[in-house]
Amino acid sequence: INIKHFTGYINNLQISIASIYYNNNVAALYNVGTIQNYRHIWLWKQISILAIKEAFKAWADTIFLQCTPNSFIEKMYKSIGFQTINDEIGYIEIIR
Repeated sequence: INIKHFTGYINNLQISIASIYYNNNVAALYNVGTIQNYRHIWLWKQISILAIKEAFKAWADTIFLQCTPNSFIEKMYKSIGFQTINDEIGYIEIIR
């Protein structure tokens, strides 16, 4: 398994991160986070989209993540194209 990390900065301050774990043509989006004082500007979305685009451009056909079913997080990721595959375990994915 390979890992690529993405970091977001504002004024040289690291405020957001996301990681893509990948093997062959499948990738997983994990570790998405933003410092609390900056969450109001939706950096999770920008850094997630950056990671997803890079993964699709380089190697991935499918990207998945896990989250609490029917949660605010699941709704956020559905807003950028993910679809629920298994509601019991919170498995959602996006396909190129």
